[in-house]
Amino acid sequence: MSTVVGDLILGGVLPGIGAAFMAFVTIYSLATKPLTFTNLVFGFGLALLGLVLSFVAQAVNKPSFYSDPSTSYGEKVDAELDAPAPPSEGSGL
Repeated sequence: MSTVVGDLILGGVLPGIGAAFMAFVTIYSLATKPLTFTNLVFGFGLALLGLVLSFVAQAVNKPSFYSDPSTSYGEKVDAELDAPAPPSEGSGL
C-alpha cells in the first residue's frame, strides 16, 4: 500500500466512519428516547468543555502541536519549510 493511500485511509476514511457511527448512535438514541436530559447535558457539555480547554491550551501554553507543521503536514514539512516566506503584513509592500 502506498503512503498516500495509507494516509487517506488513516486520516480520512477511518475518522469519517467513526464520526458517522457517532452521529448514528446520537440520532438513534434521540429518536428512541433512551437518553435523559442529564445524559445530553453531560455528553454535549463535556464535549464543549474539551473544545474550550483546547482553545485555552492553545492561547496560554502555545504548544508546538498548533504551530509545528510536522504534526499536521507530515511528509510535506520539507517542501513547506523550503518555500519562500510570504511577505509580512507590516512590510509596506
